[in-house]
Amino acid sequence: MTSAMNSEPGAAGHDQITIMAPDGTVRVVPIGAAEVTVGRKPENTIVLDYPDVSPLHARIQFDGTNYRVIDLNSTNGTYVGSVRLLPGVPEVWAPDKAVRIGESWLRLERGKPPVEARPVATPAAQAAGGTPRVAAFVETPELAVDPGASALLTLTVLNQGPVVDHLQVSVLNLPAGWLPAPAPVVRLLPGARQPVSLTIAPPRRPESRAGTYPVTIRVASQEAPEQFVDVQVRLTVNPYAQFQGELRPQSVRAGKPAQVRIENRGNAPQTYTVVWRDRAEELAFEPPERSLTVAEGQVGMAEFCAKVRKRALVGGEKHHGFVAEVASPGGEKQTLAGEAISRALIPPWLPPVVLVILLGAAAVLAMLLAQGRRPPTIQSLTVDPPSVVAGQPVTVRWSVDGAETIELRPLVTGIDAAAGEYTFAQGLPAGAAITFVAQNPYGSTERPLAVTVKEPTPTPTATPTPTPEPGAPIIKEWTISPLTVVKGQAVTIRWAVENAESVTIQPIGTVDLTGEAQEKPGATTRYTLIATNKGKTVQRSYEVIVEEATPTATPTATKAATLIMPRLTPLKPLVPLPSATPTPTVMFRLNTPVFTLPTSSP
Repeated sequence: MTSAMNSEPGAAGHDQITIMAPDGTVRVVPIGAAEVTVGRKPENTIVLDYPDVSPLHARIQFDGTNYRVIDLNSTNGTYVGSVRLLPGVPEVWAPDKAVRIGESWLRLERGKPPVEARPVATPAAQAAGGTPRVAAFVETPELAVDPGASALLTLTVLNQGPVVDHLQVSVLNLPAGWLPAPAPVVRLLPGARQPVSLTIAPPRRPESRAGTYPVTIRVASQEAPEQFVDVQVRLTVNPYAQFQGELRPQSVRAGKPAQVRIENRGNAPQTYTVVWRDRAEELAFEPPERSLTVAEGQVGMAEFCAKVRKRALVGGEKHHGFVAEVASPGGEKQTLAGEAISRALIPPWLPPVVLVILLGAAAVLAMLLAQGRRPPTIQSLTVDPPSVVAGQPVTVRWSVDGAETIELRPLVTGIDAAAGEYTFAQGLPAGAAITFVAQNPYGSTERPLAVTVKEPTPTPTATPTPTPEPGAPIIKEWTISPLTVVKGQAVTIRWAVENAESVTIQPIGTVDLTGEAQEKPGATTRYTLIATNKGKTVQRSYEVIVEEATPTATPTATKAATLIMPRLTPLKPLVPLPSATPTPTVMFRLNTPVFTLPTSSP
């Protein structure tokens, strides 16, 4: 049982102690003296007559400012919060910490008027004249939490009813989402009690505004819904500062307005200071400094203008680097880099352009005056490839000044000089000698082509093999044609072998005794025929030479070109029909009638 002390005025004024007994009875008693003793003996100021309480258990002293608790060498100890006191050592008792003596809880309430001891129950229960069925006690009625963290609220609930009851715990006046787990329902036997822990976790967002929130913890009986008790708790959400600055635009024309965007990502209003600087001191900022107050979760804009102190007379664009320093009241800083672009009065390209135009005009005039009526000039003349096999494509390339048409005498005439090249797609005859002729109305210039046209290499026939020894394989046929090809051209391989167990052609692999194959070697390759019979081997080899192919480019001809093949009797050149752009003509001078074919363009 507990007894309240007298209500005589003392040094503590209107301070009071709330006591929750082991049976769940809650009483509030005023403090009427500067020193209070607590124990089981009747002479104590506060009597707690329970077996786990020592006769003279603890002393509470008030020095005019703070209360201190002293354990008087008790058997079960005295606890402030979760810390057991050392015997005889005073410990400051703050209102946000509960004192536990045995199974009784004491909580200090400062600055409240004295009241009579009261049970914690609803008015409806009191009006019915019955004992309240529900009791609750909070160990720490004041909590503080940082957004993004959590605070643990411990509540002790008691079933004072005559039957088993389910007590529903609910949290009122708390923003949605701050309670990660729903409040529990506690099943208690009559007279039983149980601690309940509630986690309160405001998110780290501007919506979790800094400040004090009154929170009500309600414990209600499901057996008798009109029976409930409300416990008041003060939740303090601590402020935190966080912001993000941005320069818009990051690159701005000198003299044009720009903005510093500041987003307050904290949970309390903040006043930010913005200062603009450039290391070279080439810019003047209006204003040079500005303060901006931004509410939590909101965005503020600080407008400014960067002007060039001295503008250049002649020159191009100049980039002036600067920074905007944004500082919060807490000392956090962000440096935003930007640039202001200025232009000179006269662009740098204007004087050189004027000079180039004048010089160009003078050069053109001088060239026209110096250029007379003269034959073409051959700057360069190449043949690709310079050495070919008859029938292999050949390309002639040239660079000529002052020419209108090109003649590749005696095969082709009337080629447009601007084409720059001509390809003999069907190749040249063996031993052909060609002269390059560049022509214009004022004359012609000739130069022989440095090209060698060879006859195709005849396909050799494998030398008959001598009479083999008895039991050895006999190679009846082994030919490859042709032995010299252009890359990508196929060769034909034929073979016939008798009296052999296996036949292999390297690098082809194992083949039949008799056969024919087509191969396109990518490089010079040696083909070896190997015939084996009963441990006796006969082999023959050919090497195929592969030459690189010259890309065929067909010139775009805008004038007629005539291809003339040699013949025994002279033939007058064909006269093309008049047209705006003559079509090239190819002529074969054979011992047969003349054939006219269209030429291809590269």
